[in-house]
Amino acid sequence: MRTGGCGTGTLRFQPATSRKPFAGRRGSRPGASAGCGILRTASDPPSGGGSACSLRPRSKVVGETGDRTSNLLYEFVLLLFVGSPLSTSGTGAFGFWGVSRMVDRIGSTEEDGGDVRRRGRPKVVPDDRQRDHVVETGRLLFLERGFGRTTMGEVAARARISKQTLYRFFANKSALFAAVIEVHRHSMLALPGDYDHLPVAEALAAIARLDIDPEEDRERHALLEMAFHESVAHPELRDTILIHGVEMARADLSHWLAARAATEPLQIDDPAGLARIFMDMVFGATRPPRPGETEPPQARRRRLEQCIDVFLRGTLPR
Repeated sequence: MRTGGCGTGTLRFQPATSRKPFAGRRGSRPGASAGCGILRTASDPPSGGGSACSLRPRSKVVGETGDRTSNLLYEFVLLLFVGSPLSTSGTGAFGFWGVSRMVDRIGSTEEDGGDVRRRGRPKVVPDDRQRDHVVETGRLLFLERGFGRTTMGEVAARARISKQTLYRFFANKSALFAAVIEVHRHSMLALPGDYDHLPVAEALAAIARLDIDPEEDRERHALLEMAFHESVAHPELRDTILIHGVEMARADLSHWLAARAATEPLQIDDPAGLARIFMDMVFGATRPPRPGETEPPQARRRRLEQCIDVFLRGTLPR
């Protein structure tokens, strides 16, 4: 008897009196011949006593794993261990438990929620999607903990990425906050956007977020309130909001007003100046009466409609 270890099981080989080579991958099985090397699991004794052959068929491997890779590996291991002459005393079947487990490990799959998933390298997330995820994670942490108490390590942990990946996107916390403000400005003014099919009044209402959800309205103001409150200890936050938020939004609105004036009878000689006036009116009207105080959405909507009406009265030809 000659034995060999494989994984946690032990291989016991019983030679055949006459071993025939494989007829083909899809042809006859070596277990179909009475003279083949016996291949059984260690937990199943040979039926009929003696040296009855029982080969674990390839279809069974495919059925267990759903993977034809395991099928090919199974035959490879058969050739590796059964294909060489072995000496034995010939009483028991050889246990193939170890070889079976070896194949299962080499060509293994995982089941998670009923879905079969191959092991291997995780899917590569595109940089733009990963960066957006990091920015959103940073925004939530800034709202939750404030700018001063939030650390880059916490951002990486919450986003489930390494610090190396995080610093590949943002050199420091201030750069991350600037990216958060650039995204946040779209919640203040919905630009750029396609409003050519709308009348001017309706387009300005959409740009000013007239129908914003109350919860989103509270969140967008909460971020600005946090930044202005912490700007005493971190003066750079005011510049970040001005450069990456206010000025970029003003430039977007200025371009939109100039393009609209080219197709409609609007008196817009200074698009940048009018954009500043409109934003001052709108943001003054959308700010709650007192920080943290809530009001009915109808009151905010009514003030915005009045702001838009006043603005248009000053730009329409007389």
